Amino acid sequence: SVPFYLSGIRLQKDGKLLPIKRELSFSLDELIGHEIVIQDKQDIRNIEVSLALHTKYYKDVTAPLKAYNQLKQMQQRVVLSLYGFKEEIERFFAIVDDLDANVVLELSIPRLREFIKIRISRFHISGNLHDVVPQLTLDINGIDEKCIGNLELQWFSLVNPSNKIDLTYSRTLPQGNLPTGHPVTRVSCLEDMKYEPLGLIISKEESRYNLRPILAFNPNAMAKSSFEKGTIERAVIDYHPVENTGAFDHVFLAMLEDLEHAGWQYFKALVEDAPDTLSLSTFAAWKMLVKNPDLLTLLFF
Repeated sequence: SVPFYLSGIRLQKDGKLLPIKRELSFSLDELIGHEIVIQDKQDIRNIEVSLALHTKYYKDVTAPLKAYNQLKQMQQRVVLSLYGFKEEIERFFAIVDDLDANVVLELSIPRLREFIKIRISRFHISGNLHDVVPQLTLDINGIDEKCIGNLELQWFSLVNPSNKIDLTYSRTLPQGNLPTGHPVTRVSCLEDMKYEPLGLIISKEESRYNLRPILAFNPNAMAKSSFEKGTIERAVIDYHPVENTGAFDHVFLAMLEDLEHAGWQYFKALVEDAPDTLSLSTFAAWKMLVKNPDLLTLLFF
C-alpha cells in the first residue's frame, strides 16, 4: 500500500504500489485489480474525475463523470477502483461503432496540481490476416511468443452466426517486432477453413487476452459458395460499403412479406450469438437492418 507520508495520486495493483506514471494505457479487462490512491497530509476536499471519448469517426465527446467534492467526511486518503468505472466506460463505447475508439479517464487534485490520465481501449491486442490458403495464417501484434499460448481463438461466421469454430494454432515464424517496438508473432491455424467464405477471428470468452476481431475472407470460397441471390447469406457475402450498399434490399423486402423468411433466423442468431465484446453495430447486416424501423420492430415482436 502507499506509505501514509506520501502526498499525491498513485496507482496500485492488488495492493502493490506501481511506478509513478502520469499517463497510462489499459484495455477494459485490465482495469480489474487496479486502484487509484489519493493521499494528502490535509483533508482532500476536491477530486475532479472526467471521462472523454476519442474516436476517429466523430468529434470528441467529453463529459464529467463524477466529482468527489462533497464527501460526508473529509478524508486524507481515498481509494478508487478503476473497475468501478467499467460500466460508464462501456456506455461511452456504445455511442459509436468504432472498434478502435478509446476512453480517457482523467483524475486530478487542483490544489496539489496532481493528475493521472489513463487511456482505455476495448482490446488487449490486435492482428492481421496474412493468408487464408493453404492455412489460415495470422500476424498477432502486441504479444510475445512466451505469452501467445494464453490467447484462445475462435472463428465467428458472418454467413451463419451460429457457426463458431474453436481454432488451434502453432507458431510458424520467430517473433519479430513492429516499427513501434511491439512484438508480432505469426501463427497458423490447424483447422481446414478453405470452405469458409467470410468470418471474424475473435478471442474466446475465457482467453486471457482479448483480440481485436480480424476480418477473414476467402475470395475462392466466396465465389464458389452455393447461396442463391436473394438469400441473406448471399447478401452478406456480396455487401460492400462503397460498391454494393444495396445488397440487402431484396432480402429486406422479402422479410417484410414473409415472417418465416430465413433472414429472421439469421438476425435472431446474430443477436444471441454475437460476442459480448462487440456491439451489434459492428456488423454490416445489422447496420443495414436498423435503417428500416419496420424490420427492427418485427425482429423483437
